[in-house]
Amino acid sequence: NTTNHRLSEHQSLQFLIQILKALDYMHNTLKICHRDIKPENILLNYDKDNNPILKIIDFGFACFIPESGYMTPKIGTVTYHAPEMLDGDKYDVKVDLWSTGVLLMNMITGAEPFSSHPNIPIEQQILNKPINFDEIKNQNLKVLAMDLLQRDPTHRIDAKTALDKAIKMALPDAELMEMEFKRLDDGGKGLITWEKILESYNRKETDDEHFDGVNELITYNNF
Repeated sequence: NTTNHRLSEHQSLQFLIQILKALDYMHNTLKICHRDIKPENILLNYDKDNNPILKIIDFGFACFIPESGYMTPKIGTVTYHAPEMLDGDKYDVKVDLWSTGVLLMNMITGAEPFSSHPNIPIEQQILNKPINFDEIKNQNLKVLAMDLLQRDPTHRIDAKTALDKAIKMALPDAELMEMEFKRLDDGGKGLITWEKILESYNRKETDDEHFDGVNELITYNNF
């Protein structure tokens, strides 16, 4: 349910995890940068149990990551542009993480943090406007939003690290944690750590349909 077009922080986190899973897969397995993450390019579907499933679509501005790791064309949707793209600097896959941070703020607050203003162009807002994170009540989620919206890309979080942090937030329940530890128990031969839980959690759905969907869309777009 939404209030004034907002999602709850719990639902926003669940959606964020799915987006970060797809970005981690694209960046680190397919070696693709999307460059146009925004609400219009997130498809909402439901599985057989009526759980919401997100798929990233429209790879029209996507590209394979060059060997150098850097790109230069300023393309995409300006409201979701990362500062380094607006500066005309070379940029890397972390532009997708900035856009995801803007999308997260949109989900939680019901509004984009940078929007049309008669006196302040959106580009100037993205480069200079202080971002108000106070509407995010969960402190860990607030920190993650700040990590995604670091204007300096060298300080911005990457998809894999952001995904791991988001999963930790989504697995606080003691009973669920006990289940995960038992499921991963190796007979006492080694210590069960968060890293093992995250590794196991991240393996789930790796070959799932929403990753097949990414490949189908790449093929469809003749990418």
